[in-house]
Amino acid sequence: VEGGRKMWEVSAEDASYFDRDGIVVVRQPMVAWYTDDGRRMGLQADEGKVLLDGTDLQFIEVRGGIEVDLVELRILADEAVYDHLGRRISSSRRVQIAGRSLDAGGDEMLVELDQKKLTLLGNVSMSLNLAALQQGGAYELP
Repeated sequence: VEGGRKMWEVSAEDASYFDRDGIVVVRQPMVAWYTDDGRRMGLQADEGKVLLDGTDLQFIEVRGGIEVDLVELRILADEAVYDHLGRRISSSRRVQIAGRSLDAGGDEMLVELDQKKLTLLGNVSMSLNLAALQQGGAYELP
């Protein structure tokens, strides 16, 4: 919480903490962060590892059944890393993206949250719903 506003949160079905390494192994992890206008974005998966520096979140590495909700876009992947300090989500595996006006996929992905930028690399495919673009105009990541 910063200035009375929730900034981010982390939860899991269960967790095992390894104090010596500062690692938490989690089942059904979820990390959520909030935009300046209060919209919630999140990442959830079947399992993962959370790296802490004391009580500060550093990154979360997740595998299996990954869903990333970016308000306007939904990303599905088999593995991903959320870098809390760099405010990035990355995957070196195939990802699928679905949105109001597009469907896309690629072999690698990088989401830079502060720059509101999503990059797909390798074997990229995309289809656009032009009617949805014309109705609502272009959108950017929240």
